[in-house]
Amino acid sequence: MASALASLRYNPFWKPLEKIKAAVALPKMMGDAPYKKIWEPLLVSKFGRYSSEISLAWFWARIKKRTPSLAYPRGGFLEFANALVAKIEEMGGKVHFNKEVAELKSNGNVSLKFSLQSREIKDFEKVIVTLPSFFFLKIAHDLPQDYKNKLLMLKGLGAANLILRLKKPFLTDGTYWLSVCDKKSPIMAIVEHTNFMDKKFYNNERIVYLGNYLPHDHPYMKMGPEELMKVYNPYLKKINPTYRLSLIAYHLFKVPFAQPIIPVNYSKIIPPFETPLKNVYLANIQQVYPWDRG
Repeated sequence: MASALASLRYNPFWKPLEKIKAAVALPKMMGDAPYKKIWEPLLVSKFGRYSSEISLAWFWARIKKRTPSLAYPRGGFLEFANALVAKIEEMGGKVHFNKEVAELKSNGNVSLKFSLQSREIKDFEKVIVTLPSFFFLKIAHDLPQDYKNKLLMLKGLGAANLILRLKKPFLTDGTYWLSVCDKKSPIMAIVEHTNFMDKKFYNNERIVYLGNYLPHDHPYMKMGPEELMKVYNPYLKKINPTYRLSLIAYHLFKVPFAQPIIPVNYSKIIPPFETPLKNVYLANIQQVYPWDRG
């Protein structure tokens, strides 16, 4: 297995790999045993029913970019966002919070119609849309049908993250990130954030993320926090039988799009940044291929 991973890590050429399915190539490269024990369960837990379609180029990018270093902004990504807002305002810009864009039109100048509650219409010289492609389709009704068809080819998964607040560590050996290789487990990854960032930044509580990428129609995406906790609890107790004694609270966060699906020959269907609408540009994580997050 080590030689297979090394051959990917030190290979600078990803394009030939995108024609090959990871599920076909990896058993041949590293042998059935390590693939079945480690990588197949991880692919299935991450991509579910799409796992057999994923390109080897996606897997290459994940191995290629791995380093022993990790970073996290102190105060969370809200601090990062606040710094961006401050810079935008310093340069004369304005950030509109809690405004849903209901419609986008372009005939040179770009018109954005905000949600019906505010009934505002604002014009802009140029617009960069960072929404997932299927949300872009919902607001840009004037896109030509052939372009819409291309965007509809792009698939993605949502995410459901249950966050535990604990008085004591959950992963007592100091592990930060635990990828779960058991196919029967309902949890893809257990991440004890305070095994990386000091708990003093979190009211001296232990913070644990229970992560899952899920299709929109998955039953977990319809569950509330109590229902999901009932599903997760038996598996959590296998890892830490007494964790509930230190449980303070738990919170559920769900998003409809968090992970692009990268099939073979993805470069042939990835949309360009420039859209058919004049002065409207699309830039989202479905376009950073072959990388997974940019």
